[in-house]
Amino acid sequence: MNYKKFEKGDRVRYVPSILDGDYNDIACNDGVVSSVTDSFVFVKYDFSGYVMVTGEEPYTAQATLRETLVHMEWVRTVNKLKGINNV
Repeated sequence: MNYKKFEKGDRVRYVPSILDGDYNDIACNDGVVSSVTDSFVFVKYDFSGYVMVTGEEPYTAQATLRETLVHMEWVRTVNKLKGINNV
């Protein structure tokens, strides 16, 4: 079982399982957590140049499995350590 902790307002990145953990792939999607249940993290994903900020935006959140999400702060930290500056 995955115990990643997510809270409303967290910036996250969805990493499809087919990417085998490649969190920098173009197929990944960024968004913000709007709510959390035992089974799902509900995420409002960025689209068309609009970046979700608070989770209160008037858009429908998508139920997402915890196992497919990483915190954006983690992505930025790891990329910085690797010398990658694309986030």
